Order: sequence, then structure tokens, then C-alpha cells
Amino acid sequence: MLFQGDYVWLDLKTGRDFDVPIGAVVKLCESGLIQVLDDEGNEHWISPQNASHIKPMHPTSVHGVEDMIRLGDLNEAGILRNLLIRYTEHVIYVSPTPKRSQGLCVTPLLPTFHDAGKYTHQSHQ
Repeated sequence: MLFQGDYVWLDLKTGRDFDVPIGAVVKLCESGLIQVLDDEGNEHWISPQNASHIKPMHPTSVHGVEDMIRLGDLNEAGILRNLLIRYTEHVIYVSPTPKRSQGLCVTPLLPTFHDAGKYTHQSHQ
């Protein structure tokens, strides 16, 4: 049973390449219909027939974690959502810790940096 404010994974099954469930928050549960707002700001109404498209989100995926090995949803959707949370909070650098033999290093270029012309292909040759 879902309640207003619950965080869920919404699997839209669009049939596109790289389909991954997206994070969403339950806004309303009324007459069997569920209204959710996804991480991209899109509103969806889910009917009881499509309730299988919604899965509960682990608490660690709601606000994100610093060390992704601690994610309860350690899958593609969980990792992508954690990176989205970190990016929107301007905590975009993720690197392996000395305790880990494997890690992930993500250093995205912010559009303003690229647009300013400070980073070009020629500057790295």
C-alpha cells in the first residue's frame, strides 16, 4: 500500500533503448488511482491495472548517499538517481575510496564551463 509522500520507482516500459525505471514521489492515492511526480517533473496517473509498474524505493535512494556501495537499490536506476541527486546538489565528484579496490569516477563538465569556451578539443591536444 502506498501513501502520499512515498518514494517509488516508476517503470514506464516505453520500449526505447536504455529503458530504466525513474524515481518518483507519490502525490495522491485516490479511488485506486495513484498520482506520481517523477524526477524529471512529469506527472503520471497509474491505474490499478498498471500498479506493477511501481516498486517501492529503498530509503538510501530517496536522498542519495556519498558512497554508492551503500545504496539499497544497487542497480542502474539507483546509481543514475544517486548521480542525479549529487549533480543537482552540486556534489558532482565521485571517486573511489582507498578502502575500495574498484570505484567510479565521474567528473561531468558543467554546460556553463563548456559554453564559456574554456574547454575545447584543441586545449587537450
